[in-house]
Amino acid sequence: MENETLTVPNRISVRYKMDGDKEDQKKQHKKEILVQIAFGVIANLVSIAPGMNLGFSAVALPTLQNENFTFHVEPEEASWIASIASISTPIGCILTGSMLERFGRKLTLITVNIPSLLGWLLIASANGNATLIMIYAGRFFTGLATGMAAVPATVYSAEMSTDKLRGMFITWTSISMSLGILLIYILGYMLQDNWRMLAGVSAL
Repeated sequence: MENETLTVPNRISVRYKMDGDKEDQKKQHKKEILVQIAFGVIANLVSIAPGMNLGFSAVALPTLQNENFTFHVEPEEASWIASIASISTPIGCILTGSMLERFGRKLTLITVNIPSLLGWLLIASANGNATLIMIYAGRFFTGLATGMAAVPATVYSAEMSTDKLRGMFITWTSISMSLGILLIYILGYMLQDNWRMLAGVSAL
């Protein structure tokens, strides 16, 4: 009997210890998930501005082609404004491949902001005789950023996530770009005919 009374408390303490370990594991697991989500969101925020580039021409071209404004473009010029970003996007994709291996995921993600910011600022400040050239150049750089944004965000999200969450995280780049398109449409409605202001806000 004496041995039995001694073993019961030991079993109880072991059970409580196991329960405590399970609770700690659950808390740690939740913390890891939250950290992964936070880093995934931050990494994919970089894809919003390039996503805005995809919808910019649809919002800005009606105003740019309006002959009632001081500056307006011809149909052929408008087609170049719409398509020039598509020319530079594959170049951005090619550049990103080598940059990922050379500079790493995080630095490549940060680098994406450089052509994006430059492109939007060129469009926003386009004025005078160089207006059309500045718009072309701005569209080229924003297209370059669009190509550069997709790969590093997807790779980074896949590498830092667990197997269970990886499938969800790698879709976030597409979601971020879609949000960018939606955002540029909303801003286009709010700012109406001010395409320069629209580009300036997109730079932010």
